[in-house]
Amino acid sequence: MKLILKYLKKYKLLFLIDAISVFGFALVELGIPTLISRMIDQGVNTKDSSFLWSNWALMSIISIVGVCGTVILGYCSTRISTNVTRDIRNDVFEHAMTFSSAEMDKFGVSSMITRTNNDAYQIMLFLNVILRMALMTPVMMIVSIMLIVRISLPLSYIVLLTIPFILIGVFAVAKVSEPISENQQNSIDRINKILREHIPELKIRVINIVNLMTLQQPADHPNGLSDREFDVLFTKDKPVIFAYHGYPWLIHRLTYRRTNHKNFHVRGYKEEGTTTTPRGRVSFFRNQS
Repeated sequence: MKLILKYLKKYKLLFLIDAISVFGFALVELGIPTLISRMIDQGVNTKDSSFLWSNWALMSIISIVGVCGTVILGYCSTRISTNVTRDIRNDVFEHAMTFSSAEMDKFGVSSMITRTNNDAYQIMLFLNVILRMALMTPVMMIVSIMLIVRISLPLSYIVLLTIPFILIGVFAVAKVSEPISENQQNSIDRINKILREHIPELKIRVINIVNLMTLQQPADHPNGLSDREFDVLFTKDKPVIFAYHGYPWLIHRLTYRRTNHKNFHVRGYKEEGTTTTPRGRVSFFRNQS
């Protein structure tokens, strides 16, 4: 955390905006349910249309403020986390350039690759979560406790009693995950070392496909990539491992006219049976007997 705080000082304005935008998100999450309950209790039950309209207007304003706060929160947290990660990578690279041969042998090339790639990426994800959830949690907790005390004092005692258990659970998870994270880093170092020693010519390209329609031909879909653009990304003769959450045959159908389709290996969902499988099994065993 000391390292992250050191780099956060460079982005004080963005961090301040990020902290302020948290209140906009909390306002929506807690304010709208509270207003809806008031509208039901005091407006619907008493058929007070003026009360309903006034609260509806207030709820609309809260929604607009909340949407703006959520957008600003996402922008600031992403901007800060990516900038901090970039700064850390640059500093690590500059410092590594000053290493002697003995120092470079001590750390190892595979370890340096992990430090500047995977570790920096993990810091970015961690910082992004901190800037969103860690700032949001205390605000949500304080406002929630105030609302609970206002609505039901006995219920607030139960909520307050659960807080120590939540804190114990958080620290326990952090304690257990620390050695797991260290083992993961060491494993990645060993994998990098093995790959560099035995397959030095191996190169991996990671492509994130947001719109599946880009796999089609432009004649079949307006978002489709041309053959030239597709070949630049997926090459003409290199193996492609495609991880997909749906049925693998869909990817094969979308890419069957591409140059490198024969090298596409899709890993996706596989059914273990269908809705008619039980009936088919029963018929099979009846015919056997």
